[in-house]
Amino acid sequence: MKRIFLLIALMAFGITLYADDKPKRVILPGKGKLDIERFNKEINLKTDLSKLSLAELRVLKNAFKAREGYIFKEGDLRAIYQQTTWYDSLMWNRSDNENETLDIDNTNEWGQRQPKLTKEEQAFLKKIKEQENKILANKNKLAKGQVVNLDLLINPFQLENFDPRLHAAISRQGFAIVPDQLQQLFHVYEKNDYSNFPSFVTTDLYLQLFHFYFDNILRDTEEKKLDSLVTIFTRGMFNRMTQLATTPSTGKQTKEAAAFCQAYFAVAIALSTGKTPAGVSAAYKQQVATEIKQVNASEDTYSSFLGYNNVKYPYSLYRPRGHYTRSARIKRYFRTMMWLQSVPFGTDKPEQLKRALLVAHIVGTDPQMKRAYNALFEPITFLFGEPDNITIMQVFEQMQGASPEKIFNNQQLLNTIAKRINEVGDKQTRIRPKFENTSHNKINLMPQRYMPDAEVLNEMIDAKNNVTKRDAPSGLDVFAAMGCPAAERILLQEQQEDKRWEGFVPTLQAMKQRMKEINWNTTVANKWVQALNEMNKPVPNAPYFMLTPQWEKKNLNAALASWAELKHDAILYAKQPMGAECGDGGPPEPIVKGYVEPNIQFWKKAIELVSQLESVYKRYKLNTPMMNATTARVKEMAEFLLQISEKELSSNPILSDEDYNYIEIIGSEVENISLDLAKGDKPFLDGWDNIQGPDKSVALIADVYTANALNNPNHSILYAGTGPAFVIYVAVPVGNELYLMRGAVLSYRELKQSINQQRLTDEEWQEKLKAKPYLGVPKWMDEITVPLDNMPLDNEEIFYSSGC
Repeated sequence: MKRIFLLIALMAFGITLYADDKPKRVILPGKGKLDIERFNKEINLKTDLSKLSLAELRVLKNAFKAREGYIFKEGDLRAIYQQTTWYDSLMWNRSDNENETLDIDNTNEWGQRQPKLTKEEQAFLKKIKEQENKILANKNKLAKGQVVNLDLLINPFQLENFDPRLHAAISRQGFAIVPDQLQQLFHVYEKNDYSNFPSFVTTDLYLQLFHFYFDNILRDTEEKKLDSLVTIFTRGMFNRMTQLATTPSTGKQTKEAAAFCQAYFAVAIALSTGKTPAGVSAAYKQQVATEIKQVNASEDTYSSFLGYNNVKYPYSLYRPRGHYTRSARIKRYFRTMMWLQSVPFGTDKPEQLKRALLVAHIVGTDPQMKRAYNALFEPITFLFGEPDNITIMQVFEQMQGASPEKIFNNQQLLNTIAKRINEVGDKQTRIRPKFENTSHNKINLMPQRYMPDAEVLNEMIDAKNNVTKRDAPSGLDVFAAMGCPAAERILLQEQQEDKRWEGFVPTLQAMKQRMKEINWNTTVANKWVQALNEMNKPVPNAPYFMLTPQWEKKNLNAALASWAELKHDAILYAKQPMGAECGDGGPPEPIVKGYVEPNIQFWKKAIELVSQLESVYKRYKLNTPMMNATTARVKEMAEFLLQISEKELSSNPILSDEDYNYIEIIGSEVENISLDLAKGDKPFLDGWDNIQGPDKSVALIADVYTANALNNPNHSILYAGTGPAFVIYVAVPVGNELYLMRGAVLSYRELKQSINQQRLTDEEWQEKLKAKPYLGVPKWMDEITVPLDNMPLDNEEIFYSSGC
């Protein structure tokens, strides 16, 4: 069927070609203007070879094979000759010849008999070889400012128009990034497959896939498992508090604490279900209603219920964002968990401390409540980190078996326990506002989690000068603190942060030391950041383009974009720092060579990351059918990319046809995995065009720092995010040949917005990008990006895929 379809297509093409009775011409792009249509009849043995490029010489020397129907293994060569009126029929006839050998060996060609040449033709081929050697001899003779000689490219004509600015940038640094507005990175690789364009598989492609995998399985788990656990826990605690508050024999102080705690859990139930439970104490009914209203409004304001009478409580944090905008259920889960994680009980406020002690006693002594609590608390710990504030269970440990009633009636004992709890807080809590307006140590039911990057952001601001000289940190601070030279170089040399704020360098040095103390293997989030940091380290035996300062910026952009994705995925659980509070038959398919960014240590960490995530989910029985169906595929892709990278950097860098075939279709593989994740329980979602909502685009946003310090006159919120995908072109040496390859990269974005505006959601961010597609692109990316008025077009007249 494939052959019939192809012949019909060729016949139709032929009618078009000869409608005007003019002979067809197939002119190869280049100075030589080689008409390959004529090669079947005549190959001019007197061609001036000195005018031809290496790419043109390659096509010319293979003309003798083409006119005998030689089945080219190289995809670009076959595509070029398939544009003639004669090659396809010769190739198919040769394929059908039973005496022809088509066994695949380990060389660059399928085993086929060589063409019979005259002495003159042999002499001509020898001259071509000599001219090729002459060009290659100048391989290292580079013009000033160049790192690669693009005259050696063997496939430059795969672009219809090789923009001079793009050409110059690749000559200078071996690669260039072209800003684009692509919804997904895998679209670039699918386009490559269609056009037979060699693919450069970036770490960015896998990082985007991992984020999408992590984000979707987390949401799936939250909706299918954690949400019901929250309901069980909050209803159970509400019932127990109701019993204490209404039992006549309960002591007065315990009753008062229980009435508040009943109201506290009533708010949680209302946020989770949309209905306030019956039986709330009359003293708190109105306050419960007010709290629910203020949480849903998500605007910072005062709260008498929470004791925020002189300082506004940060209700803005309750606005669902990240992936928590995707359904009504996940929005409710977000608000409920934010309530359970964020409402504080101050250790210096006796009434609040007593309430915390009562909650701690019930959770610690009631087996059912303890199981429900741990079922929520423990997996979140292994995913995102240890709590930063004091937990209810830590309070229970400091009670040392004493009952709330006993503690409430013994002021000395209450003071002793308060002291012990404060000692825990002093030692544990690291992310504190620079200007504290409420309790120094806070107890939360299940506090938000400490993440090392948040500590860096928290510290890298000027809180000492009367008017701050650095009101907000930057994502660059995180990687500079982790020892990334490119990040520190940009901060000091390009942005001159040390000139702006005299405390910058000493603070950065302190953060460098602090990051060395972190165990990066304890949580999935830490492992993720560790993998990103590993990506910024030198790669032994790396190709030339990965040895430049410009490539360090490419890696840094990828790391920051993936870090923004992590902050997006962890936005509910991580504590945010604040200043203040195809068919068979016929010739075998050609091979299109590709290349994987050979960052071996990163690929190893990527495999460890998936394994650790899988382990946590299995340990707590959180895995869902979605996770079971996709985890192996995500891990196998990382393992494949590691294997290819190791081959590329070995002393014998030979990839098999199967390797190249997988690289060629990797875009479709990433799309298929992403589609399985995105469709969830919607079985009829059969293509990316049918995806609805913000998940359709790679662009996302996360608020990572609230710049509201008292010495900051312009309060704002710092955002880190990603924009549409960009395209990268790389001149890649494969054996003795230099290929122009294409891939996709993430686009990191960083910006500030007034604190008076509600925190951005993905939907709002994507709307902003429609008007300003390059909003938030850091200035330091200018060196490695080449903005073009029009994106480079593929030469589709010559290069196209059969679609198989």
